[in-house]
Amino acid sequence: MNSIRQYRTVSTPLRDELDSIINDLLKEGFQPYGSPYAVTQDHSQVFCQAMVSFSAPKPTKSRAALLLDPKLNPQPGSSSTGGFVKQE
Repeated sequence: MNSIRQYRTVSTPLRDELDSIINDLLKEGFQPYGSPYAVTQDHSQVFCQAMVSFSAPKPTKSRAALLLDPKLNPQPGSSSTGGFVKQE
């Protein structure tokens, strides 16, 4: 799962300017987080939008690859088992 790397709230009294700021942030890899909203500040409206960027997803191994990985699933007689050797 990707985790949020950066969170920003952009705000401006001009709706068209908010669109421009959001478009610039989209080009930088940000995504809108939730819906835009307006608040009243000093008897005028301010338009706002939360924006986030996500960290790159971490590569994952399949279950089969994990089972075959000698570091995670050492085989009997290997040096990673503490030197124990299977007696036959």
